[in-house]
Amino acid sequence: MDKQGKLAESDLATIKQSLATRLKSACWNCGEQDWLIFPTALGEAFYDAEGQYLSSAYLAPKVRLTCRNCGNIVYFSAESMGLKTEPTDG
Repeated sequence: MDKQGKLAESDLATIKQSLATRLKSACWNCGEQDWLIFPTALGEAFYDAEGQYLSSAYLAPKVRLTCRNCGNIVYFSAESMGLKTEPTDG
């Protein structure tokens, strides 16, 4: 992933491969198994010392999946999905 958390094609391929072995059941809301991978890793939101709202893809980074059928959203740890969580230049 790049400095803004955008996932590279290789990251998306890693996630798809991980999902094939880890996501054992369909969407628990509608029963479908058609997930959309959000193309940016999401991190934690926080406030700095001056009270300014910030967010970072590198604080507890997560992969967001959305069921294409019903819109159910789930999050997985980026690290548990096999992603390297240090920023790259590209």
